[in-house]
Amino acid sequence: MRPPRRPHPRTPNMNPSIATAFTTPRLMNRISTALPLALLALSLSACSAKPTEAPSVDTTATAPTAAEVIRIAPADYAGNRITIATAGPATLSETLEVYGEITLPRNRKRQLSARYPGIVRSVDVRQGDAVKAGDALLTIESSDSLRTYRLTSPIDGIVLELHAGTGESVSDAVLAVVADLSQVNAALTVFASQAGQVALGQAVEVMQSSAADAPIRSKLTYVGAEADSSNRGVSVRAPLDNVDRHWLPGQFVKARIEIRQHSAALAVPADAVQSIDGKPSVFVETPDGLTPQQVRLGAADSANVEILEGIVAGTRVARGNTFMLKSELLTREEE
Repeated sequence: MRPPRRPHPRTPNMNPSIATAFTTPRLMNRISTALPLALLALSLSACSAKPTEAPSVDTTATAPTAAEVIRIAPADYAGNRITIATAGPATLSETLEVYGEITLPRNRKRQLSARYPGIVRSVDVRQGDAVKAGDALLTIESSDSLRTYRLTSPIDGIVLELHAGTGESVSDAVLAVVADLSQVNAALTVFASQAGQVALGQAVEVMQSSAADAPIRSKLTYVGAEADSSNRGVSVRAPLDNVDRHWLPGQFVKARIEIRQHSAALAVPADAVQSIDGKPSVFVETPDGLTPQQVRLGAADSANVEILEGIVAGTRVARGNTFMLKSELLTREEE
């Protein structure tokens, strides 16, 4: 009688067929090869679980330091002559800067002489007086008839010149000049080389050359057909309303003629831009205050500046007294 078979000593309590399978040399080699690959795949799977999209903000940008933030509460903007503008699209005007003087239209000026030679018996106005059509300027006694007659103003206006006194003999000389100053002309000169860019109907801004007053807008109503031999320039004119006597005949002025327009996708007011360390910058409104931001500029006119880089549409920037913000920033850097 044979003794009962003992279980395999290396596979206790295991089904013999399973134990045999695990101890097969070929299978053991497969397991030893596959296990490292499985661990590597698990590691890569864990890494790929993180998102790979590009960041929505510029993570390389340097956050402003505390010294760069100008802390002004919005309630204090007005007291510092600061307002907030939103960067966005704008139409810019390319302009031509010219100079000239204020002149009177010919039909608004009258030179008056005596109708008959005689003696001035009275001077009824003074230089600078406002007169109405029909008002007496002088009373003259005729040398022929010895009768007096009045020299009257033919228009409403101002007595610009008065060249007679009581008791003086007069004949055909100019005795008085009356002008209607309610409208004047800006008589401007354009270099002949630039005359081809100028045309009737173009918008023009006229301002006093030495004053900070806002420019007055008008349109060109006259463009000369030839250059003046004395200055090699072409004469152009624009009418100006002058009811308030803002302009005086002979006054020197400068002007900007709008020769073409440019549509900018992004622009800010001109007074929002300051040069900081030699680079154009704006002060951006943030929750912490007003922070300087460098920008790259494009085209510009008297009102707006095109922004090519540095900020995006909708950015709120300070305008107005931004020089004060720049001064505050530079003072901090010196401390």
